[in-house]
Amino acid sequence: MNYVAGQILPLLRQKVLTLPIPGIEITVSGLLGHLDLFVTDVQITDFVVGTVSIQVVQNTGLQVIADNVQVAIHANWRYREREFPHISDSGNMDAHTTVSCRVLVHAGTDGQRLQVDIDKNVYLAMSDFDVTMHGGASWLYSMLLLLLVFCDNVLIDLVVSHCSINKQ
Repeated sequence: MNYVAGQILPLLRQKVLTLPIPGIEITVSGLLGHLDLFVTDVQITDFVVGTVSIQVVQNTGLQVIADNVQVAIHANWRYREREFPHISDSGNMDAHTTVSCRVLVHAGTDGQRLQVDIDKNVYLAMSDFDVTMHGGASWLYSMLLLLLVFCDNVLIDLVVSHCSINKQ
């Protein structure tokens, strides 16, 4: 089974690096008024799987476990204040995270074709999330970003709430 995983990983990496990732567009209201925030042109720039194991789950399918998965992302960001004086800024950012994943894969045949279905209950654990911002007043935004992460993992909640995994 682990031989199969080793053969599939290069194909998986190639597929992940070309995945279309939707941007994020939100409005934040606070002391500074209403800010429109945009994260666009999101691209996965690197994807490396540390270890993979496949286990047979009797009468169910295969459990695929991937640990120490390193993902690097690049995106553009910008914001604009809605009220006067319409403060705005923009730049780009690089993010890096390490995740672990467990997924149950059901496989069978209808006599002519192999059918593969991925269980909807996917376990995903993020062990770190580092962001480096470039352009504009990035030094200030990086400090504010650190403050947000330390306060209540706001950034991680924002990313998770605006992302979805689609089966194909």
